[in-house]
Formats: sequence, C-alpha cells, structure tokens
Amino acid sequence: MYNQKSTLLFMSLLISAVLISCIQQEIRFTETVPAITPTTTIVKGQITLFSNFDPNHEHGFTREGLVNPSNTKAFFDFDKGEITATDNADIYLDVSCGTDCFNSMIEINGAKAARFGEVEPKYDGCRAVLVDENNLPASVVPGKYSCLQTNDGNIVQILIISDEALSQNANITFEYTVWYLNP
Repeated sequence: MYNQKSTLLFMSLLISAVLISCIQQEIRFTETVPAITPTTTIVKGQITLFSNFDPNHEHGFTREGLVNPSNTKAFFDFDKGEITATDNADIYLDVSCGTDCFNSMIEINGAKAARFGEVEPKYDGCRAVLVDENNLPASVVPGKYSCLQTNDGNIVQILIISDEALSQNANITFEYTVWYLNP
C-alpha cells in the first residue's frame, strides 16, 4: 500500500513536471519566434501617367480646383493598381509651366508621400520616411525613389523612370512596389 501511494505520488509529480516543462518550452519558443511582418502581399508594376495640365486655367485657383476629373490618365490608385477616377486615386500628375515646365506627383484623398533618394528604401525605409513630419514632397526626378502611404494604409515604394514635363502631353513613368497590409 505504501508502494502504491509512493508510486502514485511519484507519477503525479512526474506528470506535473512534464506539463510544466512543456509549458515553459512553449513560452520560450514563442519568445524566440521573429516578429511577423504585417505585409502579406507584395505587388510590383510600372505605369505612365499623363498630365492634368489645362492651358486655359486661371492662376490663383486652389490645387483642387485645377484638377480635371475627366482626365483619368492623370490619376493612379496603388491599392487597386490602376489608373482610376479622382475619388479613388492616391496620386495625380500635375504639370506647371512658366518659363519652364515641371511635373509634380501630388498625393490626394488622404494619401501621404515623401521623397527618399537614390537608394532603394524597401518597406522599412518607406515606413521610416513616412512618419517624419519634415519630409520633402515626392520626387519626380528619374532614378530617385519616393514612398507613399495609400489612402487605404498600404505602403508603396516608387522609382521614377522618366519625367517629360511639357506644356501638353506631359508624363511620368514610374515603377512601384506595394506592400498590402490589409489584403
């Protein structure tokens, strides 16, 4: 009888020790797993946007007043990866002409853009530059990178391929990578 109680007590302690050991290993395993990145889908593409220039516009209007919604080729929605209407777009191409013409890539509908530079920023670089409140506007210089947070919260890396600032038919060609955070 004494042996049965000892054996039962020993078995209970052994089972408890094994269970505690498993729980501790599970906790240790969970702590050593690297953080899961929030990105689930990465999409790459290249697109050419044509300007939203209206040679008949009057100076002094707000930027929103100069947007020509019928020129859908000037608007791009990175969340859908398509040229789109003004109310869905993240950016539009705007050209201004004085003695020279220059293109601007303007973020709209709550999107936020920032200049990065000549080195590819990737996801982490874009996240860092987008939280800086003192960043410069998106670049339209060939060979330069910019970053954008879309109006749906996704992160985009943009590389300008070509920039043709003309009074009519101005265009920008760029490559982009989108990290979709909420597929």
